[in-house]
Amino acid sequence: MSAATPDSLISVGYDCIVNVFDTRRRTPQMKLNHPHPLSTVAMSGCGTYFCVGNLKGELISYDIRTVKKCLATKKVHDCSITRLSFVPLPEDDGSTTT
Repeated sequence: MSAATPDSLISVGYDCIVNVFDTRRRTPQMKLNHPHPLSTVAMSGCGTYFCVGNLKGELISYDIRTVKKCLATKKVHDCSITRLSFVPLPEDDGSTTT
């Protein structure tokens, strides 16, 4: 879940399916099928993007507004991905260092 979109919940599992739920309706909004079992998911703080990791070490990224096709797939590990997290960029305070 994301603070920006508290009514959306994304789940993944070894059944190779990404479920995007609308918690207000309590039904899946979307279902995405993958060829390999999925092990983890993370949603960006803004609620626009999410990534899933699978047991083959691949990271698959999506834009939640257009999930028909993933943004990118990249092999990032030799074994399963067990944790994902979006890390916020540091705030720009306008100061410069030399």
